[in-house]
Amino acid sequence: MKKITLICTLTLLNFVSFTAHAQTYCASRGTNTTHGYIKEVQLSGGISNISGNNGGYADFTSQSATLYIGATNNIALTPGWISEAATIVYWTIYIDYNHDGIFEPSEIVGQKSNSITARKAFTVPATALLGRTRMRIQMQEGMYETNPCATYTYGEVEDYTVDIKASAGRSSGTTSATNITEEKTADLDRKSTR
Repeated sequence: MKKITLICTLTLLNFVSFTAHAQTYCASRGTNTTHGYIKEVQLSGGISNISGNNGGYADFTSQSATLYIGATNNIALTPGWISEAATIVYWTIYIDYNHDGIFEPSEIVGQKSNSITARKAFTVPATALLGRTRMRIQMQEGMYETNPCATYTYGEVEDYTVDIKASAGRSSGTTSATNITEEKTADLDRKSTR
């Protein structure tokens, strides 16, 4: 009887720890894309999106990339122009590593400026929570945007999903829960034979 109770308890804990993180995020957008928009986003792990001009904001959270803790990830961001007059645009990339629905300053993955494709390599920190979470990309003319909830004049914002996975050296919660169940079951079996 103790064995069954213990297994049910651990299975329940395992289920709760991997429940999807449904968060509501603040809005951010550009109000005018005549000085540039987000034309293309490529992220190692699964996102390759040529989106074009979306009028200042686009929700692409149905598109996802898998990122591994400790691995190098590469993102390439390409601006588009309504006219041929390309200007310098400034990119800010956020990932909600702690799944709390807030893009914090410590969650800025990188910032770049360029008038052509900007490339950035980054590593997911060991403190990041596993699972699906939001990535926000802000592009603005003239300066970096450091307010993830800003509405600004020239530029565009796109949101995506990233699925953070454990590195090879870090076990996932499912494996750990299974190991705990097996260890506790073995301990109970040994006690019952004495």
